[in-house]
Amino acid sequence: MKVKLGDVASFSKGAQINGDELMPDGEYSFLNGGIYPSGKWSAYNVCGRTITISEGGNSSGYVNYMKQPFWCGAHCYYLFDLKCDSKYLFYALKSQQERIMQLRSGACMPNIRKSDLARFELDIDPDISNQKTVVQILDRITRLIALREKQLAKLDEVVKARFVEMFGDLNINPMGWEFQKLSSLCDVRDGTHDSPEYQNEGYPLLTSKNFSSGIIDFSDCNLICEEDFEMINRRSKVDYGDIIMPMIGTIGHPVIVDIDRPFAIKNVALIKFNNKEISNNFVKTVLDSDYFLNVTTANSRGGTQKFIALGDIRNIPIPIVPKELQIEFADFAKEVERQKLTIQQSLDKMEVLKRSLMQEYFG
Repeated sequence: MKVKLGDVASFSKGAQINGDELMPDGEYSFLNGGIYPSGKWSAYNVCGRTITISEGGNSSGYVNYMKQPFWCGAHCYYLFDLKCDSKYLFYALKSQQERIMQLRSGACMPNIRKSDLARFELDIDPDISNQKTVVQILDRITRLIALREKQLAKLDEVVKARFVEMFGDLNINPMGWEFQKLSSLCDVRDGTHDSPEYQNEGYPLLTSKNFSSGIIDFSDCNLICEEDFEMINRRSKVDYGDIIMPMIGTIGHPVIVDIDRPFAIKNVALIKFNNKEISNNFVKTVLDSDYFLNVTTANSRGGTQKFIALGDIRNIPIPIVPKELQIEFADFAKEVERQKLTIQQSLDKMEVLKRSLMQEYFG
């Protein structure tokens, strides 16, 4: 049954608090329109099991579900007086999130008007028992997805722990390793910073969004013509075994190229290994560590959007450790990657199933 959101729910914005007064040990989350809570607060103004929709900013239109009581800020709508199951309505809205985000208005600071939300149409099954069945099914697969994501994160921590066990905490260097600049060990370049004209067919041009999950993903990449592809690759041709790493926005999160498919890169660092005395798995883990985070925190630039310059990446100090230790660590890391691949494949199937079910239930 097609309904307007205003016919099945009331909604209001919360109240603003001073962000400087947030409490690290506060009992309640403070949600102010972002994808995640902005911090903790000592009180709540909205009960748990509540749907929220971001009102303004870059996340405007993002649909969330707060299980516990929380403080809702002035840039976030919360829904109340629902005429259907709250979790069912959350899934129904979540399935239409792209459409909700299209309600945005305003150029500098996008926002969604309350009146536009009230007129937003979506499909709702009026049968409460059917709603609860849908919620049970989607909750079950959502829990399984969360479990797989937790398993992947745990395996990443296992690799980092093994690295510290073998090489020590690089922030304090208890084993006394000598350090050299990354550029003295590897060929460090970057992709284009231009914006080629995109095509319906052609060669993939990858940015950080295409490997933010740790796996190179071509499903949502822009395509460029052969001339632009060859021009970019004269400077930064990507080969098997190279490391690619974001330089803008999300800094770090390096990925080892493990495919032979040709592609070009934009706003991405490229690290090539001509020196047989240094392992790409070893360097990747250094670049994925708290040590790298500490170095880049001092060197990252930009206001709203962070970036790190190519020169700063080239100057990152890398410990010089015996090759046999690097090989031992690389073998361990590769075995963990095999386990991660199996889990990731399971996760991908679950996410496809969830999207399919959401399409079936909500159109």
